[in-house]
Amino acid sequence: MGFGIAVVIGGVVGQGILRTPGLVARGFHNETYILLAWLAGGLFSLVDSMSIVELGASIPVNGGPYAFCRRAFGTSVGFLTGWTDWLAQTATASFIAVVFGECVHRLGLLATVPLSVIAIGLIAVLTAFHLVSTRTSGWSQNIGSAIKALILFAMIAAFFRAPAGGGPTDDSPVSILLVIAALRAMYATYGGWNSATYFCEEVKDPGRSLPKATFTALFVVTILYVLINAALLHVLPIAWLARSTLPVADAATNIFGPNGVLLVVITSTIIVFTVENTQLMFTPRVLHSMARDGLMPAWISRVGRSGVPASALLVTVVLAAVLASSGVYERLLAIYAPLSVATNALVNLAAIRVRMKFPDLARPFKMPLFPLPSLIALTINVALAVSFVVQDFGDAKFSLLLLAPAIPILLWSRRQKLPALPV
Repeated sequence: MGFGIAVVIGGVVGQGILRTPGLVARGFHNETYILLAWLAGGLFSLVDSMSIVELGASIPVNGGPYAFCRRAFGTSVGFLTGWTDWLAQTATASFIAVVFGECVHRLGLLATVPLSVIAIGLIAVLTAFHLVSTRTSGWSQNIGSAIKALILFAMIAAFFRAPAGGGPTDDSPVSILLVIAALRAMYATYGGWNSATYFCEEVKDPGRSLPKATFTALFVVTILYVLINAALLHVLPIAWLARSTLPVADAATNIFGPNGVLLVVITSTIIVFTVENTQLMFTPRVLHSMARDGLMPAWISRVGRSGVPASALLVTVVLAAVLASSGVYERLLAIYAPLSVATNALVNLAAIRVRMKFPDLARPFKMPLFPLPSLIALTINVALAVSFVVQDFGDAKFSLLLLAPAIPILLWSRRQKLPALPV
């Protein structure tokens, strides 16, 4: 359970909370609305998570959404879900690496080295680390998540101890496009709450530990995010917060002077490094599970002596490096968001379908008020997917282009002799 909590916190808390408070303030303009938006984001994540937690507790296999949608809808939908999810998580790994490069530049290091090269370098270093063993990766996750949480809570305390400098409103006109951009950024900032479900075969008693770990971590993350934004609003006027690309650094500068930026950038570098570590732990599990089931070439299912899905990891990091070579955070975020929302919508449907298809399946966790949580989450996820694509089709179209190779791979896999699905 400790690993489960660590991997969820590690997967959620990253570069997003350091950058997105400004985007959210730009969209909502009012202190109360801003804090309510962050609280609503946590509550929605909790409701959305009930579908995948019920599935993971009752179908404890690796692969996350892929494994559950394949059980619910069959091979074709399962494969398309897995492909979509793998792309979304790989895009996440790429934009996290880009943010790491930004942090390094802010520290005044490697100033002549392009952002994309630093990002690819981080991916390469962490790949080598993960190839050592799953045990090493697991311990690094526990330690990294603990350090990250302690740093952020200490930062919150320091901001609240400072003299008030914020204000309750911003008179700028509200723009629906800015609100959608804020929601997209907040969605990505809460993304990763399903991280533990990718390791169902690798944790003890997933039926018991998975729900407790996911819900405990989401509670901690929601409190953390609301407090961070309240602390920023305490220190910075909303108009200033809305213009900031790194609000935490601006707040620290107000309190600690020029050294505040250095302190925050060092903190940010540690946080971004740990979340990238998490991302490269669970993303290859999707590809490995599909290959193990015969839906990808068999060599991708190979596992090294250390227990690491080495081939799937290498394929994942190659694509992540290609995406990171763009060096543009906002574009990579726009690619990620529609793919991730679509995956979560399919999981909401899968939870309903599995209840109907396998009524006698043992369910250590059963979502309350079924199927209401799944239906609420499904409605919101579909609405978000449409709004994200419409708001920024120029970048979102790359999501569709990345989906295109799924069709020939699926046609190839249909010619193979696939293992039967377990009952």
